[in-house]
Parts: sequence; C-alpha cells; structure tokens
Amino acid sequence: RGGGRLGKFYEGLIAAFVAFAKARFELDKVVEGATVMEHLLSVWERTGVKPARLADAPALPDGLAAVWTAFCDLRNSCPSSGMGPGRITFSEIDAYQRVTGHYLPAWQVDAIRRVDATFLAVRAEK
Repeated sequence: RGGGRLGKFYEGLIAAFVAFAKARFELDKVVEGATVMEHLLSVWERTGVKPARLADAPALPDGLAAVWTAFCDLRNSCPSSGMGPGRITFSEIDAYQRVTGHYLPAWQVDAIRRVDATFLAVRAEK
C-alpha cells in the first residue's frame, strides 16, 4: 500500500481522498428504503439544521475531482464476482487509460485502489 514510496505529500493527499470516499460510501448506504444521505437531507429540510454528519463530512480534496471521476467510472464498469462487486484491477485501470486517453500517474492509481478497497470494506459492513 504505497510502502512510503509516494512521499508525505501524496500519502497525505491519498489519506484525505480515502476519508472523503469512506464518508461518501457510508452516506450512500440504503437504510429503510433510502440512502443515509437522503434521510439526513430530509432532516435538514424539516428542521433547518444541517446534521453534524453532513456538516462534518470530509470534502473532496482540491485537485482530485478527475481521480474521483476515474474511480466512479471504473467502479461502475467493474464486473461482479457473483458474490458482490469485484475489485478494480490493474487490467481495468490500463483499459480505462487506453479507452479514455486519461493517463493516471502511479499515485492516482494507488489512490483509486485504496478507495476501492475502502468501498469494498464499507460495502461488506452490516
């Protein structure tokens, strides 16, 4: 997982990206027929008070919108293993880069794979 080869700057950026993604994945969970986000927005609308879970949610780090888009594109095209979603593989990342023409430097590939591992972990939580 990086093994320190990326340096403090990229490690910190990736950690912030993973924190954003984890919060987003948790807000996307479905509870009683709606996502957690939808329930919280409903509370905000009814009370006029922004729920702390929304107010305190990490923001997408500056400059990572394209990496988030790449992750979402890859996740949406990722095949299922029959037991749930499969991992995003290097082969899928390579194909994504060739098809879209969007080159991902090594630190962005690492970030996408870490976010994908977080997605799968959050998805597996009950």
